[in-house]
Amino acid sequence: MKTVLRYINKKNIALLAIGVILIIAQAYLELRIPDQVARMTQILQSGNASVNAVLTPGIVMLSCAFASLVLCGISGFIIAQTASGLATNLRSAVFNHTLDFSLEEIDRFGVSSLITRCTQDIQMIQIFFTTGLQLLIKAPFLAGIAIYKIADKQIEWTIATSVAVVLILALTTVLILVCAPKMALMQRYTDNMNRLAKEHVSGLRVIHAFKSYGFHAARFDAANLDLKKTNSQT
Repeated sequence: MKTVLRYINKKNIALLAIGVILIIAQAYLELRIPDQVARMTQILQSGNASVNAVLTPGIVMLSCAFASLVLCGISGFIIAQTASGLATNLRSAVFNHTLDFSLEEIDRFGVSSLITRCTQDIQMIQIFFTTGLQLLIKAPFLAGIAIYKIADKQIEWTIATSVAVVLILALTTVLILVCAPKMALMQRYTDNMNRLAKEHVSGLRVIHAFKSYGFHAARFDAANLDLKKTNSQT
């Protein structure tokens, strides 16, 4: 991760900082909504509720929801711009690094593997920054504020919420440990698919000449099935 973050330039770092602040502000506004709902409920249960008394928290609730929606759109755009800039820098770095490879290194890595590194792997990093970064920032903030807000209410709710957070963290850790080897295996199968596709395209005249359609189709179907099984399990 440190190696990847080195390719974020100063402009994208500034955008990322603004995006993090907006995500935290969005999470704060989302936490204000249940407070206003609870306030409206108390007013209605008091028995002497008026339209103006209910309208005030209702307007605040709608304002928080609308502001959270706006911040979500702005932060999403900023994070997407940062992820796009990072992916551009990574692709350039990988391409320039491969230019320094010797023929022996190219044969060892393989053209199909280098294609996967420049395309799918970098795209996965970009998708992680676009979607996963918001979850990594918002989820701990929401969990911490939720535990803090109910800490002075009832100890049972505090314990239940804390246990739920610990269980979610444990489950997430287990899923990462289980899926990480599958992701590495999926990269190998993707490399194999790219290699077969390159061989088929470059050797198309030979395939037509020797009429070996069935053999090459069987090889491609086997590689495609392996990739499908790994994707399903992941």
